[in-house]
Amino acid sequence: MVAALIMGPKARSRIRRSGGELEGENLVRIGTILAWVGIVLSILAVAWGAASFIIG
Repeated sequence: MVAALIMGPKARSRIRRSGGELEGENLVRIGTILAWVGIVLSILAVAWGAASFIIG
């Protein structure tokens, strides 16, 4: 997930600089959004697990 956040902007800038030779900007955008969703869900899962452990 973190790799998508690092590589996504790099890929998007390469696509924009290519002058139409490279495609896939929408795929990069979707991948970045899904990476953020995955990170948020992971954080919520860890918080849920910690709360369940503490509450018992």
